[in-house]
Amino acid sequence: MVNFNAGLSGDATLSALTLGGGALSSPFAPSITDYGSTVDNATTAITVTPTMTHAAATVKVNGVGVASGAPSTPISLNVGANEITIEVK
Repeated sequence: MVNFNAGLSGDATLSALTLGGGALSSPFAPSITDYGSTVDNATTAITVTPTMTHAAATVKVNGVGVASGAPSTPISLNVGANEITIEVK
């Protein structure tokens, strides 16, 4: 599950969101804040690439800063549900 939390900035939205090693369960839309993804059991990590709408906004993936349009560091996956949090401010 991928959760997107908007922060307090004037434009805390994403213009794009992709996963490296997986795909979102539904096409990206700025108004959708929860996504799912199913990956092969052999997949041990994925990356998240968020792209902000506003150039001055900042984004964190699982609490770690990520540049707009750049992939996060690999996120280890466990068998079963894994929650990844994205916060834009």
